[in-house]
Amino acid sequence: GLWEYNTDMYVPQYPSAAWLEEVGKKGSDRPVVPSEYSHAMGNSSGNLDLQWQAIYKYPNLQGAYIWDWVDQGMEAVDENGRVYYKYGGDYGTDMPSDGNFLCNGIVNPDRTPHPAMAEVKYTHQNFAVEAVDLP
Repeated sequence: GLWEYNTDMYVPQYPSAAWLEEVGKKGSDRPVVPSEYSHAMGNSSGNLDLQWQAIYKYPNLQGAYIWDWVDQGMEAVDENGRVYYKYGGDYGTDMPSDGNFLCNGIVNPDRTPHPAMAEVKYTHQNFAVEAVDLP
């Protein structure tokens, strides 16, 4: 569990930016590292900047992980010779499947970036500017 006594860090899943701000401000006796903070399925990786504002602001917040990095489709070739990625029910009706939950990364199986990669790249850049003493 998240606040167990016998872990070296706190590992929440899908915390909101407000929750991260609250925990960051309050402090904690161990690092807080969400094991998943964004499920990259479809168009769902928005508002990362709000979460990272809190992570950068408080030293007890030490990063977060996106679920998933890469789509888990398998390369195949159709009857016309076109390459595509199988997933879910493409394997046949007798094969257990998680449907399209195999394709929930920020890059395709061939590592071509999804549109969400632009926001992730921007949010994770290691350069920041803050205006100070502007007239």
